Amino acid sequence: MWNYNFTDAPRDGLTKVVIAVANSRKTRWCVWNNYARHWSGLLEGEQPLAFQIIEHPDSGKLSLPMGMNL
Repeated sequence: MWNYNFTDAPRDGLTKVVIAVANSRKTRWCVWNNYARHWSGLLEGEQPLAFQIIEHPDSGKLSLPMGMNL
């Protein structure tokens, strides 16, 4: 679900989000850049409209297969 409130966007510098570009049909994979204080992945002049955090359904329950000792 798209979130239009960017105050809810993760700004930890690690979490990837998909950002919808305003006045366009484009989306971009972005990460918050803590040093430059902007979304890396957006091209110059692109304005963010909304964002989504994409998570894999099995992201919380990953384990190695039986017999794998790493």
